[in-house]
Amino acid sequence: MPRNRHKQRAGQSALEPPAPPRGEETNRCSLVLGLVDTDGELNKYRDMHSDRAGTLLRYCQNALALVDSFNRIHVDFPTFSVQCRGKTAILGSTQEFRLMWALVESEGKYVAQETLAERLGNPELSHVKHIKLRLTKALGQAGMEFVADAIRAEPGHYGLFFS
Repeated sequence: MPRNRHKQRAGQSALEPPAPPRGEETNRCSLVLGLVDTDGELNKYRDMHSDRAGTLLRYCQNALALVDSFNRIHVDFPTFSVQCRGKTAILGSTQEFRLMWALVESEGKYVAQETLAERLGNPELSHVKHIKLRLTKALGQAGMEFVADAIRAEPGHYGLFFS
């Protein structure tokens, strides 16, 4: 007969593992399955972890908001300037400023060249291209190449896209 490491209880076959004592079984259920809560310990751990998860979620949301505000372009009307990432480009009351304003208003979308020409007060489409070139040059001179690079052109459209 094979040797059984466990002591055999009355009414138990030799092949079955012994049942744990009753109190030990209840504690295991409360910790592993969460079915029975002894002395509120399970709720304490659950609350502690949910508090930490909530704190981590708030931290991530704040970090994302900071990154978003870091990439956001601020158009300052009183000074006719554009600010982003701590840099400022003073464009003056020019068509370049109005073009930048139109692109910022529709950030993440392409705007038809005709629409931009209307906003600039000049119906010639080639005029928009020249203003865009002057705008990117002014942004580059102000150290805002990253904004100039974010202005993208597609046939008949311009858009401002930060990757």
